[in-house]
Amino acid sequence: MSPIVARILYSAARLAWSPITAAQAVESRPRRLAIFALPLLVLLALAWPEAASTRIAGEPRASQGSQGAAGEWETYLLLGLDQRDQEAPRSDTVILVSWNRTSGWANVVSLPRDLWVRVPGYGWNKLGSAFTLGVGSDGPGGPELMKRTLKANLGIEATHYSSVTLSGFERIVDRVGGVWVDVPTPLLDNEFPAGNNTYRRLYVPSGFQLMNGELALAYSRSRHADGDIGRSARQQQVLSAVRKRVADLGRPTRLPGLISDFRNNVSTDLSLTEAVKLAPDALRLDSSRINTYTLDNDRLEIGRSSNGQSILAPQNNDWKSLRLHVRRLLTSTDHNPLKSRAADSGGSR
Repeated sequence: MSPIVARILYSAARLAWSPITAAQAVESRPRRLAIFALPLLVLLALAWPEAASTRIAGEPRASQGSQGAAGEWETYLLLGLDQRDQEAPRSDTVILVSWNRTSGWANVVSLPRDLWVRVPGYGWNKLGSAFTLGVGSDGPGGPELMKRTLKANLGIEATHYSSVTLSGFERIVDRVGGVWVDVPTPLLDNEFPAGNNTYRRLYVPSGFQLMNGELALAYSRSRHADGDIGRSARQQQVLSAVRKRVADLGRPTRLPGLISDFRNNVSTDLSLTEAVKLAPDALRLDSSRINTYTLDNDRLEIGRSSNGQSILAPQNNDWKSLRLHVRRLLTSTDHNPLKSRAADSGGSR
């Protein structure tokens, strides 16, 4: 990274990095930030790569000798927050980003919000509800309880978190002029939430198309056609489209607006100093060493909770296997996802 780019990144970060009050925060003492030197920059660079291959996760194949020691992997938590009216926010999107700065490998794993988990101190609930419980009057904070929940159920310890509101995400998409998304098959959802406990029909035809913020958000949130697993894959697809759109803009006149949008809608527990230290490595990431994954029905099964909620749980309630699988995904050094997937679906099982 050139000294000029470094100065621009640092200046943008300093401009955008301002404390917010307790009344503005849904977590304790977060900081808001901008797109070009944010702690989220790690997550933008990893979770939204232009050339990363999103796939339904089978077992990754580790490259011999290239996987770093376990202690070299840093795990970040990316949350997409849905807040309606005066209700407490809930996490609609849960993504783990694991990065080995020594080897240059990074992995992105989407977790379904409907995964039925044990929330420490609160009993069994959906993964997405852990954030809501955490921001309650007696809670430890949404991000903190989400971290504790991931550690208790999957054995994953997230180093830091970044979160973005879904309404803010919509504004960011509109700010960059929309995003181009290639929809593989038509999407029909006759019960898409329309607010105030009402529903509307959502139809997105197949094909390469320019989506505004409202449509991009709806496309990534719909789940009635293919459930939480399909939604996770669409979320990664849209996030990748946003990342590419921002990278292709080349219009500095949009920078102040983007900074403002990120300041108002993104928060993190990374300090400015930590973010600036991470920036050079994040910007040097090789997209061929980034894998993105979503969990599928080979690992999860649809069920009902004791109170009648539709949930996802490990196949045969085998949490040990699921924990091992997620950890393998997070530490994968497989540079050929399609080859890995083909091997997994072969006759070796």
